[in-house]
Amino acid sequence: MILVALAILAAPAVVLDETQGFELDVGEGWRRVDAPVGALARWERGGDSVVVARCRGNTDGAYAKDKAARETYFDGVEQGLRDETPGYRRLARAERKLGTRKSLPGLDVWFARAHGVSGVRFVFFRGYMVVAALSSPGRTRTSEQRKLLDSFRPVVVP
Repeated sequence: MILVALAILAAPAVVLDETQGFELDVGEGWRRVDAPVGALARWERGGDSVVVARCRGNTDGAYAKDKAARETYFDGVEQGLRDETPGYRRLARAERKLGTRKSLPGLDVWFARAHGVSGVRFVFFRGYMVVAALSSPGRTRTSEQRKLLDSFRPVVVP
């Protein structure tokens, strides 16, 4: 009985949007708080926060067969972050393949900003994307923060 309870407590959080489930391993010390208007969920721990949101838009470029076309699309996504973030400086960027069949395009972007560091994982679907955005007042990203963002992935919900 105790092992079952521990397994339930250690299970990653599942966030649901209109059609899809997402797993996020927030771990200990994080508490779920009210999400901003338009967001699906939000957690906080100390000065760190992570928000999951869904955005409609043209995602065709993320599915382009041509690598140069995909890069151009992802450059535009990153440019949007740069335009909205004072002091933006890229720390890392990586294209991902996500989902049970590794068929969903994804993009991870880590960047420093005027007052801290942030990481964003974009998961692209046809016509919309779901985003997990981590924000921290710290000056560098930690392995724990990277692990948290890496845990964000689509899952099949029964």
